Amino acid sequence: MRFLNFMLTDNQGDAAYMEATAYAIPNTAALPLVSKGIQDILPTNPALLGKVFIKNDAWWAANLDKTVQRFKEWQLAG
Repeated sequence: MRFLNFMLTDNQGDAAYMEATAYAIPNTAALPLVSKGIQDILPTNPALLGKVFIKNDAWWAANLDKTVQRFKEWQLAG
């Protein structure tokens, strides 16, 4: 639990992680510590709203079987 707490609350470490990977993390308090160039490409950037893909796990859980079946049918038809 201490490790999880560290991962979610160490602003300097979280900012360094985002700088190194360009991956956003849940600790939004670290965002002001990230360079503008990295902030601009993170999916948390408000300017990217509607332009990034957000996976809907609930939809996939409800539709996985029939979606896989249709995909296989499409592959075989080609």
